[in-house]
Amino acid sequence: MMLFLIALIAALVGGLIAGLKIPLFLLPMLGISKIKNKNDIFLILFVIYALTIGYEFEVASIYGLDLIKTFSILIPSLLLLDAGLRSREEEFNWMQFAAFVVFFIIGWFLRPIFVIAAFGAFILYFSNSTRRGAFITIFSIFLLIVGVIIGESTLNMEGGTATQVVFISALSTLIALVFFWKRVERIEFVPLEWLRYKL
Repeated sequence: MMLFLIALIAALVGGLIAGLKIPLFLLPMLGISKIKNKNDIFLILFVIYALTIGYEFEVASIYGLDLIKTFSILIPSLLLLDAGLRSREEEFNWMQFAAFVVFFIIGWFLRPIFVIAAFGAFILYFSNSTRRGAFITIFSIFLLIVGVIIGESTLNMEGGTATQVVFISALSTLIALVFFWKRVERIEFVPLEWLRYKL
């Protein structure tokens, strides 16, 4: 629950830094759905939360982004989604929780501090996860950034946001297929007569 509270506070402060309004009203409902262990409701609310962020946070081109505002939204949102869907309860560490809250408050005035603190919470999550998962996630983000940099000459054009979104989505899907595709075991064909007998 500690990571979820950290993610919730980070999403609130990050949203204020980015100048968001509507998404912040959904944070209390996300918190209640997590407390009630309603993962399906949480996921629906998070989708609405993400859509409202897209509605308010307009981007003309990914190459002209305000990185502080972008990371102030992106990192807490990833933390919020992951912490909200996790079923395993971690030990609540009041010292860590208080430290992150203090850094988030300082980050309201010194925004790079907020991004660093949010990324620190991200690292805290990985410290409780498998090394393979951490490596795959970090390497996938690295590949995505490299792809965007390499494609700048083609993607960086006026009104090219839609093309950039399609490119990032396609590249993300390809990376996900490479790293997260699980081998599907073959199921032997069951004769219809045997199935009827069993039924």
